[in-house]
Amino acid sequence: MKKYFIPVLHLIIILAAFSSPFWLDWRFVVAGYFIYLLQNLIFKRCILSVAQFGNINESFYSHYLHKIGISWERKYINFVADYILPPAIILTALIYQEVI
Repeated sequence: MKKYFIPVLHLIIILAAFSSPFWLDWRFVVAGYFIYLLQNLIFKRCILSVAQFGNINESFYSHYLHKIGISWERKYINFVADYILPPAIILTALIYQEVI
C-alpha cells in the first residue's frame, strides 16, 4: 500500500496542477506556483520526487519519460518542468478565465 501511495499522490497533484486553469481561480493558480517555487527554494527539488525516488536528481517527469522510451537529459526535462510548464499553466489560466 505504502509503495503506491506517493506515486499516486504525485500523479494526482500533477494532474490537478495541469487542470487547475479550468477549475481554480487564476489567483490561486499563481499562489500554487509560488508555493512550488518556495518548495524548490527550501528543499532544492520537489519533496514528493525525493520521497518517491530517493534521488534529488530524479523527477516524476524524467522517470516516466525514460520508462516509455523518451531519453532526453534529465536537466532539460527538469528545466521544462520547473520553468516552462508552471508559467504556461498560469498563462493558460489567465487566458481561459480573463480573455475567453
